Amino acid sequence: MTARNSERRELVRSELLGTSEQLCSKNDLSGLGLALRSYVPTLKCAFILEWVPEQAEDIYWVLTSFDEIVKVDVPRWRSNDEEPASLQKMDVGTYRRKRHSREVREKLEIALELVRG
Repeated sequence: MTARNSERRELVRSELLGTSEQLCSKNDLSGLGLALRSYVPTLKCAFILEWVPEQAEDIYWVLTSFDEIVKVDVPRWRSNDEEPASLQKMDVGTYRRKRHSREVREKLEIALELVRG
């Protein structure tokens, strides 16, 4: 692995860890954090693999355990939980079979390394 690749992997790793720590924190009041913590009350990690901003919602794919990814659709203009986030579980194998960019595949591999410890 080249020095440049190593630096990029380290940057991705620290970004994944920082975001996970924030989302798992009880102080995080973002739509994504609230949805994940209500869906997985024992949430210990939440590594965002993909984020697609749509007109009416933001769609996230989040690794929450070694074998589970949660797809979360967070409405953009949510007020007082009138329109709750939609969550859908999938296993890592199913997620891997879909086409992903090199960046997303790399994030998945790094996130799985972090979950393993």
